[in-house]
Amino acid sequence: MDPEILRSSFAVVERRAEFAVKYFYSHLFRHNPDIRGLFPLDFPEDMERQRDRLFAALTYVMARG
Repeated sequence: MDPEILRSSFAVVERRAEFAVKYFYSHLFRHNPDIRGLFPLDFPEDMERQRDRLFAALTYVMARG
């Protein structure tokens, strides 16, 4: 995969972080319902904190890729 395309794609997703995180978890739970039990019952009540964690991890990976 082309690193420049990956970086530019990530920049687009990062600008829409709130939507991207909601989409990610919605897709994850829909296709892997057993995973849902690993998260608190009130999840995703506070998505801001989870969004920040997810994007911090993705940013870390992007910086080292």
